Amino acid sequence: MAAGRHVLWIVGPALGHASRCLLIARELRASHGIDSHFIGSDRHGFHARLLAPDFGTTDLGCAPTDHGRFADGVLAHARQSRPGAICIDCSPVPWMLAMPPLPAPTVYLTNHFLSHGPARTLQDDLWQQNQVPWCAERQSRGLRAIASARALYEASLVLFCDPSSLVPQSPQPPANAQVIGACCWTPAANLPAALEPLQDVLFVSFGSTGRGTIPAEMLERLARVGRTTPRTVVRIDQGSIRIDDQRLPLGGFVPTPGILGRSGLALTHGGTGSTYQAMAHGVPTLVWPAHRNHHVLGERIEDLGIGVLLDPSGWTDGLARFETDFDALVSRSRAHAFDLAQGPAHGARLISELLRA
Repeated sequence: MAAGRHVLWIVGPALGHASRCLLIARELRASHGIDSHFIGSDRHGFHARLLAPDFGTTDLGCAPTDHGRFADGVLAHARQSRPGAICIDCSPVPWMLAMPPLPAPTVYLTNHFLSHGPARTLQDDLWQQNQVPWCAERQSRGLRAIASARALYEASLVLFCDPSSLVPQSPQPPANAQVIGACCWTPAANLPAALEPLQDVLFVSFGSTGRGTIPAEMLERLARVGRTTPRTVVRIDQGSIRIDDQRLPLGGFVPTPGILGRSGLALTHGGTGSTYQAMAHGVPTLVWPAHRNHHVLGERIEDLGIGVLLDPSGWTDGLARFETDFDALVSRSRAHAFDLAQGPAHGARLISELLRA
């Protein structure tokens, strides 16, 4: 790759980070002639499965606690390859903790509710618990002191990969930040024949970081919301789709768009992949959070009036609200549906403009 005419991506090991970067990198190449190379720690195999078929990848093989080793590996690669921009999409704590200033303009892909929203996040909690040793580590590497984990999101350009409807109008985001829209990976996969005749199903997906145990009573009630007969429950598990009690093996990735096109409501863990895809299809969504960040997104969904956050320690009140407001939730969800192609195209255009500046 020619120096200055490609993008180096520092990508976290989770599916959500890898997949949205893949979409923007593909758009950069197809629409702007800009190639990409990915570097990171492929701890869950998503780089190899998603990125490597399309782009060059480098696995640094670091654990999350290997702050210095990860930072040194990224810096060495950046100095050798001389990219025109460095795009970062990973949880900054712990991956970016020991990172020095990088030798190219930087772009941070994140979510507004994680990096600039007022709510406390998982990253904030981790910083609060570990700031003394982490500040000492930064000082030992000659890095400037920081007051919070949110300082690790600083970049030449910050891109919020969220639907604009979920980003508050006030306070205004920083001048270097822009909302580009959701960037959700939709794999090219055929819909199983058993799903073809189904309509108005209950879509359940907890991704790779969600809570797997769901109260049977909750599923039974959701299957009946707004209906006289129970709807079919289609649940996405690792490597399979379950239709009620029938498990369908999959040879590849889950055809999420095809299922959501047949869904009347969705239950997610609050990850941006499954949750934003449900939003894009105009499907009212319940969030059953596994950790703090999922909870924060669930609050945004509820504030917008297109779904309900369920508290795993006391979910009956939230479900009762969902049952009572279901018709209004359906109407508002349809009004907030959007085109998933817009986010990657917008992000690629902004990154290409940064390379030309």
